[in-house]
Amino acid sequence: MILGLFLSSKLARTTVWIVEKAIYAAPAQFISNRCSNRHHIIKNQFIGCRCYSGKNRTWNDQSRIYLQALGVDISKIDKVHLRNVSWSIEKMKPRIRLLLEAGLDKNSISQIITHRPTIFDIEENALRIRLTFFNSLGLSQSKLCKLLSEESFLLTYQESDAQQLLSFLQSRDLDKFKAWQVILSCPRLINVDIESIYQVVNLLKDIDMTEVEINNNIIVSHPDTLLLPFMQLKKLLQVMRSYLPDVAAVKKVIFNDPPLLQLTHVAFGNVAKWLNQSLELADSNIGLLLLRYPKIFKMSCESLDTSVEHFQSLGIDLELIRRILFSEPACFTYGYDVLADKFRTLFKLKFSEKQIKMMLHSNPSILVYSQDSLEQKCNYLINEMGYSYQIVVENAGVLSCSLKKIVSRCQRWQHKSNNKELLSLTKLLLTSDRTFDKDILEIIRSQGSKNSEKLSQTESNEGGL
Repeated sequence: MILGLFLSSKLARTTVWIVEKAIYAAPAQFISNRCSNRHHIIKNQFIGCRCYSGKNRTWNDQSRIYLQALGVDISKIDKVHLRNVSWSIEKMKPRIRLLLEAGLDKNSISQIITHRPTIFDIEENALRIRLTFFNSLGLSQSKLCKLLSEESFLLTYQESDAQQLLSFLQSRDLDKFKAWQVILSCPRLINVDIESIYQVVNLLKDIDMTEVEINNNIIVSHPDTLLLPFMQLKKLLQVMRSYLPDVAAVKKVIFNDPPLLQLTHVAFGNVAKWLNQSLELADSNIGLLLLRYPKIFKMSCESLDTSVEHFQSLGIDLELIRRILFSEPACFTYGYDVLADKFRTLFKLKFSEKQIKMMLHSNPSILVYSQDSLEQKCNYLINEMGYSYQIVVENAGVLSCSLKKIVSRCQRWQHKSNNKELLSLTKLLLTSDRTFDKDILEIIRSQGSKNSEKLSQTESNEGGL
C-alpha cells in the first residue's frame, strides 16, 4: 500500500511537470495536439492574439496582415502608437474605406497610418465630415493625397485650435475660403498658439508695415512667417536695424524678400561679420548690400569664402571682388567652373588679361551675360563696325545693350556719317533715343558748318588766284 501511494504520488508529479513543460515550452504544439479541427479558429486566436508589451490586445496577426496588404511598414510605426491605438479590424476597415472613397490612394493611406495612426481612434462620422470638407476645397486628387499624407495631422487636429486660427484670419478681412487656402499652404499654423501669431503680427507693425501689406506679403504669400518664435524674429529685426539707416529701410528689405525672416539673428550676424572682416565692408555698406541683394545673407560663411577663393584664383583682387559684389552679387552663387567659362569666353575673343580686368571694373555685369551674347556683341562692334579692342574695353558698359539695339544704333549712325570718331561709342549706344537723335542733328549741323567754312575758304583762295 505504501509503495502504491509512493508510485501514485510520483506519477502525479511527473504528469504535472510534463503538462507545465508543454504549456510553457510549446503552447502552439500543445494546443494543436489537443484541439479538434472544428476548434482551429479558437486555437489561431489564442496564438495570434499576442499582446504588444502585454497591453494592446487589439494588435494581432489579422491586423498585421491587413496593414501589410495596404503597404504599411509596421516597423516604422511608433511603439507608443502600437501600444495605445486601437488596431482592431472592426475599427480600421470603416476608416480605411472612408479614405479610399475620398480619393486617397493606398500609398497615401499607408503614410497616414504610419505617421498618424491615431486616425483609427477618431469617430467615423467626424472623419467623414473632415474628408468631405477637404474635398469641397477643390483640390485635385494628387494634391489632396500629397496634403493629407504629408500633413496627416489635418485629420486629427482639435476643432477648437482650427476655429481660433480661422477667427484670426477672418478678422483680417479674409473670407473662409481664403483663410483655408492660407491654412492649407501652411498646415502647421493649426498647432501654433494664437497668441504667438498675434505677437509676430505686432512685430511687423513695429516696422511700419500696414495691415494690407502684412496680409498680402506675409499672411497670404508667406504664412510660414507666422510660425516663427517671437524672440527669434525680434532679435533678427534688431540686428538688421543696426545696419540700416531707419525703420523704413528694414520694411523695404522685408517687403522685397519676406523669406529673409526665416534666418536666425545668429546666422545673419555671422554673414555680416564675414563681410566686415573678409571684404572689409563698413556697416553702412553692409546695409546697402542688404537693400541691394538680401539673398547674400542666406549664404553660409563657408560658401562665401569659397566664392572669394574662386575669384582670387582667376586673378581678381579684393577691390574688384567688392565691386562685383555690389554690382552683380548673384555672381557669388556661381561655382568655379561657371566663372572660369566666363573668363575663357573673353580670352577667346582675344582680350588680354589686363583688358578683361578693366572691363570688369567698368562693367561687372559682363559676368552674367551668356557666352553667345558676349561673342555676338563683341564680334559686331570689332569686326563689323571696326572699333578697336581698346575702345570696346574703355566703353565696356555698351555690352549691357542688347544686340538688337547695338545694330540698330550703328546702322542709323552709318546712314548719317561714316566717321566713327565724331560720336563716342558710349553716346552712340547708352543714350536715350531722344538724346541720340539730338546728338546726331548737332553733329550733322556742326559738320555742315565746317564744310561750308572749308568751301568758302577754298573759293576765296581760288578767287585771289
